[in-house]
Amino acid sequence: MWKGAGGGTEGKNEVLAPGGKDAGAGGHCLRRRLWLILAGVALAAAVLAAGTKAAVSYTDRPEFCISCHVMEPQYETWFHSSHRQWASCSDCHVPHQNLPAKLVGKAIDGTRDFYLFYTNQVPDPIRLGARGARIVRENCLRCHGDLMERVIDREDRNCWDCHRSVPHGTEPRH
Repeated sequence: MWKGAGGGTEGKNEVLAPGGKDAGAGGHCLRRRLWLILAGVALAAAVLAAGTKAAVSYTDRPEFCISCHVMEPQYETWFHSSHRQWASCSDCHVPHQNLPAKLVGKAIDGTRDFYLFYTNQVPDPIRLGARGARIVRENCLRCHGDLMERVIDREDRNCWDCHRSVPHGTEPRH
């Protein structure tokens, strides 16, 4: 059906949808819905990003690391070391190549630690595995590489071969 300029059906200016509604209005509604959906997705992404940043920031804190009572000795030795002024747990124990590597590393370690803690399988004493040792070594060199480039010339040598109690000694130093 055609709608004329005067509102009648004698002209051929606009097409009416079934029921006499303007067909152009449906396109406008569709565009509006699409913009609302895109705005909703953008808002959800912003909230997710902010939430992820907040969660990462919260779990980077040493206080989070000692929320499992089995980590208290490690916290105490770190707290009484010189590293306390410069480095938190995640500065040494989480990959820092890029954000995805950090997030995946935190997820892997967090899942493993959660499982071991809640199934009562935490080893005593807690030791670094091969993956953890590689990450800690990379992070030692990330901070101290300029000092160590002449000393560590082999891939099989770790910083703690010489610095056995840094930053975790055998007991808290009171």
